[in-house]
Amino acid sequence: MNNDNLASNMPAGQAEKLRSIAGELSEVHSLLAALCKELSGGGIVQARDLEPMIAETVPKLRHAVRAMQGIETDSGDDGEEQNPLLM
Repeated sequence: MNNDNLASNMPAGQAEKLRSIAGELSEVHSLLAALCKELSGGGIVQARDLEPMIAETVPKLRHAVRAMQGIETDSGDDGEEQNPLLM
């Protein structure tokens, strides 16, 4: 599936928001990958060693979710999910 043309159909503000969200989610992914690596090492893991990664990840993830919800609201979506069988 080719989604290259989707960005050209969006208003400039929404496209920029999506780029920002993508950047934040990329950072969150990197932080969570590091967290998984830390946890998969075996042995005892101290909460104080994990807290900085979690403290950095959670606000970025919350911001990305709020931004996506804002885009959904701006698009005129009434928030009701459609049945995928009816699409």
